[in-house]
Amino acid sequence: PVRVADLAAQIRRLDGIALAIELAAARVKLLAVEEIRARLDDRFRLLTGGNRALPRHQTLLTTLQWSHDHLADEEQRLLRQLSVFAGGCTLAAAARIAESADEYAVLELLTHLHDKSLLVVDRDAHAPPRYRMLETVRQYARERLNTAGDAAAVRDRHLQHFLSFAEEASEQLSGSQQQAWHARLQQEQENLLAAHAWCEHTAGGGQAGLRLEAALAPYWVMSAQLERGYRLAHAALARAVGPANGPLHCGALAALARIEGFMGRYEDSLQHAEQSLALARSLDDANAIAAALTLQASALHSTGQHTLALAQFDAALEIARKVGSKNRIGAVLNNVAEVHRSLGNLAAAERHYEESIGIARESQNLARLAVAVCNLARLSIAVGKLDRARLLLLECHEISIVVGLLGLGRHLLEVTAGLAAALGDHRSAARFYGAAQARKRATGAAREPVDEAFISPLVARSQAELGPAAFAAADAAGQALGYDLALAEIRQWLEPSA
Repeated sequence: PVRVADLAAQIRRLDGIALAIELAAARVKLLAVEEIRARLDDRFRLLTGGNRALPRHQTLLTTLQWSHDHLADEEQRLLRQLSVFAGGCTLAAAARIAESADEYAVLELLTHLHDKSLLVVDRDAHAPPRYRMLETVRQYARERLNTAGDAAAVRDRHLQHFLSFAEEASEQLSGSQQQAWHARLQQEQENLLAAHAWCEHTAGGGQAGLRLEAALAPYWVMSAQLERGYRLAHAALARAVGPANGPLHCGALAALARIEGFMGRYEDSLQHAEQSLALARSLDDANAIAAALTLQASALHSTGQHTLALAQFDAALEIARKVGSKNRIGAVLNNVAEVHRSLGNLAAAERHYEESIGIARESQNLARLAVAVCNLARLSIAVGKLDRARLLLLECHEISIVVGLLGLGRHLLEVTAGLAAALGDHRSAARFYGAAQARKRATGAAREPVDEAFISPLVARSQAELGPAAFAAADAAGQALGYDLALAEIRQWLEPSA
């Protein structure tokens, strides 16, 4: 039997066009719904049956051909060009693809296409309007673009536009506009993935892919898409054959090492960080050296080489102070605190966390602030400062909601579970721990050894107090919570009683 949810999904992909839905339904006699879904990227052959289709079944294609043929030449050209966008585009992006310096001229053409029902406008009070085609129209326009013979040139312009966008966004993800740029990256994610894919087919795609990987690594981490970032990084490095390009390979290797570290691939992260460091030193690039040293030290810490980690962090900190990189200084200080926490030097850890937090507040780097605050909450629980831990977790919760940091959610849930266990609320501890475990699986992130050492004894205490069956039941209930519900629940638990 055909599931209602599967049918609804296909109707959405067919843009609600009645004839398209009717033709797809006819295919159900011979194909499973899943097979129809897999073929919707070539929907005209699927729905019309190729050249042998009955005249009635050609109506969908004929309707689109009629609409296209009644456009002016410049409208036809723009319609074809817009087909390279995945998930729509802004006016600025449309102008770049159209090679027009006059955005008003492009806006006029967009207006004509919208008035002729070939374009949809999506409005958002917090972002510029986006222009997109229904997928059926887009596929038709893409076929016309391929027939016109200029598809490669248009896709090259699409790649260059989103490469520039990604590099600009990467610079902004550590500053006061972090939230807005993270949202813009989310909006353009499908276009960024399309740009990555085109690197495989164009001259210079090897270098462009390395630049995209280096620019987008912070986004993949912040949005908890580690597996996707990891796959794209490996593809970019594999594609860039021939002699290594120093700066590009240096940045790409650092990006891969960063993602691998969050995934728990510590040995791989160490190897790629050291390769990046060697290139950075050959280039005498102070910022790249500091970045690679930080990644190398993080991997050393995670593999238990604490003394070596501190030495490399100190070297990275010296360079960061020399070049005046506030964000790098704050990041290194947080990592130094993590090593001291591993070693049991809790007073030193607290000093470094607080300095890192101060720098993050000053630079308005909310992501960095949230990470350091969450880590200080772990330390506060370890030393019995439970009221302070509660206040820190409330602040961390507020930041995670404002910035939308999916990667932070698991840490927030996990540390709140630790606080509940320390306070003797073992049922809540088990429930929050279950929710944290669900997030951990969903994001593909690993738990750092220092964090495992924090949470394991607290969870064990709750298991012992509740008993295996009761703990397992509360844990399962927490795992079944959705992310938003889990965050709302811990917020309510953290709020001071009236």
